[in-house]
Amino acid sequence: MQSRSNFFKQLTVLAIIFSFTNSMIFGQKKTVQTKPAVKKCSGAWVGSVKYSRTQVSGEAKTTPRISGAAGGEDSTVSEMRYEYKGRALVTETAEKDGSTKVKAAVSSKLTSEENTSSKERVSCDRGKTWRTQTGKFATTTRIEGNDANAEGNVTVGINDDGTYNVSVAFSPIRGEKQGSFTSSFSGQCTNKKGVDEKMPPTETSISGNSLISDGSHRIDPKNPNRLSGSFTQKGISGMEETMSWSLQKCGAPLMITEVELYQPLHPTYNNWIKINNYTVDGNFVKVVAKIANLSGETRQTSLEVRELKENALLPEGKMPISVDANEEKEIVYMWDTSGYAWKESGELNQPEINRQIQVKITEDSRTENIEVRPKPVIVIPGMWTDKYSFSQFLSYFENMKSAHWAVDYARILPSKSAAENAPEVEKRIREMQERTNAWHVDLVGHSTGGLAGRVYINDSMGQLADGKPTVTNFVMVGTPNRGTPCSVGVDNIISRFFNRSGEAFREITYNNMQEFNRRYTATKGTKFYGLVGHGYNKTCQLTTLGDGLVPAGSALWQSRDFLKNFKYTTAPSTHEFMLGETANMKVVHQWLAVSPKGNHKPDIDAVTGSLTDETFDDFSPNRRNYGASYKPANFDVPLQVRNDLESSEPSFATGIKLRPNQTTEIEIPVTDGKRLAINLMMPNKVSATLSTQNGAIVSQSLTGTPEAKQAFRLLETDKPFQKGVWKLKLESQEIEESEIAVVVFIFN
Repeated sequence: MQSRSNFFKQLTVLAIIFSFTNSMIFGQKKTVQTKPAVKKCSGAWVGSVKYSRTQVSGEAKTTPRISGAAGGEDSTVSEMRYEYKGRALVTETAEKDGSTKVKAAVSSKLTSEENTSSKERVSCDRGKTWRTQTGKFATTTRIEGNDANAEGNVTVGINDDGTYNVSVAFSPIRGEKQGSFTSSFSGQCTNKKGVDEKMPPTETSISGNSLISDGSHRIDPKNPNRLSGSFTQKGISGMEETMSWSLQKCGAPLMITEVELYQPLHPTYNNWIKINNYTVDGNFVKVVAKIANLSGETRQTSLEVRELKENALLPEGKMPISVDANEEKEIVYMWDTSGYAWKESGELNQPEINRQIQVKITEDSRTENIEVRPKPVIVIPGMWTDKYSFSQFLSYFENMKSAHWAVDYARILPSKSAAENAPEVEKRIREMQERTNAWHVDLVGHSTGGLAGRVYINDSMGQLADGKPTVTNFVMVGTPNRGTPCSVGVDNIISRFFNRSGEAFREITYNNMQEFNRRYTATKGTKFYGLVGHGYNKTCQLTTLGDGLVPAGSALWQSRDFLKNFKYTTAPSTHEFMLGETANMKVVHQWLAVSPKGNHKPDIDAVTGSLTDETFDDFSPNRRNYGASYKPANFDVPLQVRNDLESSEPSFATGIKLRPNQTTEIEIPVTDGKRLAINLMMPNKVSATLSTQNGAIVSQSLTGTPEAKQAFRLLETDKPFQKGVWKLKLESQEIEESEIAVVVFIFN
């Protein structure tokens, strides 16, 4: 078994292993440089150099125990992590003779962990019985140090062919070493007590590091007095060293040495990561600029943060700053990227994802490129969404390659209620946020999918720390917010004849949706939009304008308070195929593609949460910007539509199953009336013919006609009739068994 005496030996060995030697000589003052072209300029290269070294290595091995006992082995897992960071500010000496001095800041952290598990078979009664004894050992070592006033050295070597190299070295700093050793045992013949020892912190020396670039960098002939670049080299055991530099000669005393962009990593706002590729519209971006004062006295200047594609100063992006002599100051600006994936471009805002952020002071400027992609879109299909049209709608976003517009859909079940489908909506939103690091998304809900979206927003959607809702925009396409008459009488048939749940149909009756609307009222700052179909003057059994399945008044429910914008469809599509119409896709596009000058403020003022919350202290209220003043979109003038969806109960309802190519007749009992309407829920390869008891054809719905593709088909007559028994003939051309629901309404 491993003894604890090895613990302190390992500390000594680790201290030796990770003492890195320097390849540079400290105390060197004069840099290699060109002769000054101007008498007043010494030609010294001044500015900032950043260096980092990381190394992660580990090993897992299993070896037989020395005792040779059967099954005896030691399993060891070890890991070493090393992270070293250094930053050097290079300024000219007071003599102005080309000599420089370096002020360095260094941080270093080394952790080493080793865990060993030992086991072997032993007999405590001279071979009569056997047992397995085990031992577990854990050794941890940490060496850590920080020094904001370390020493360093920076040199620049210029070659005759215009190439150059930069070298940086940092002196040793004082640090602290501490560790721990624990052990535990089981199965021994004589109980053995484990130990738990901690090594108190002791002072130690942490060696410096150095690096020289490979000489492949070349001076820019258009700007020979400015050097900027980076260099990386990799070594054994996962070691990687990187240095970057921003140097100048004969320049102004104030210099921007670095501009970096960060964004919070979902789902933790305080976990900021450097942006190496893209961010998403609506995310906050932290612009971090470092301003160096290379003179011997305090300097003041004005700093501006601009977006160059818009050629606009960002909100509150101008501020006075003061930098002490021979100091490098960090300035942080919080940028709300809402709208910066788009540009104002007429009928449809077009993507403008390649943005440029400029940090500018009187004496200097730096520009960083950043890609701002549109907010992802989650589409929620509904009970009557046509699969092909739905696929076309998804492709609209996917085919906009230049936008990188991410899209996904909720895998809802049409047989479930909106509340039962809402968790699936939440799941897809979270998956999309994790995949794209988007803090905000947009929703599009078609048909009853819009109801599932309403439940999610009301019950599950939380308030984010930036003061805005997770869902920025919610577009409801043909959503039966007040119900649909097509659901009347269908639920009993579905459950009784076809052994399926009728709950989804019952939910969207007029009466049940009244309760739904009392329960689900919250918008939580999300903007609600509605795309309303009104091209048909009958909705199932009612003479109500709508899309053939949802009355316009239902899709427009509480439009002034609930929907902040709505439009009537211009394409003559029925409810099932609304998503597949290009004209409708463009309307949704324009609602979601809001440019920087649009309104990005949450839809209500009484939004909970605060930017000054302790868990979100990187933000401050004066950085809470939502774009320019509100510019409302143009509204269509609402048509005069019926809002009353009341309908009488059906006088007759039944359901049947037709075999392939089968023909059958159903007797329909009829009372005296002035109008008769029959709702048929059946496949498109089934024809229906309604005849009086005398055999006269009253109404037909034939396969192959446009209406045959609809979820519900209507047979009707508005001529007065008398009591009798009519015939409904059904003819199937399907290759599979067909389920058909028949619901009859008689109006006096």
